[in-house]
Amino acid sequence: MPVGGISARECIERAGGTTISDFVVIKGGPMMGGEFLTEDELDGEYITKKDGSLLVIPKDHYLNNMKQLSVKHMTNRAISVCIQCKFCTIMCLGICLVTL
Repeated sequence: MPVGGISARECIERAGGTTISDFVVIKGGPMMGGEFLTEDELDGEYITKKDGSLLVIPKDHYLNNMKQLSVKHMTNRAISVCIQCKFCTIMCLGICLVTL
């Protein structure tokens, strides 16, 4: 346990608790958060200065469902809607060049 750190569960409880019973927690925030915690994992995770936020969402939320998809499923989904215009590649390269 980090010095002075509290568990994710304790942090949520101090903020007033949850209003839903079946939930997952996104650790790190809406844009950069990558770690999805189930209710059972909350006691083992501690808050550090790098954690932007804890977002409590229903277990059946589309973000959680997307996180559960395999890479093969995501690839097949992308292939099925791609019309080979290459616009995504052009846009990505343009953004990369602007930020350099």
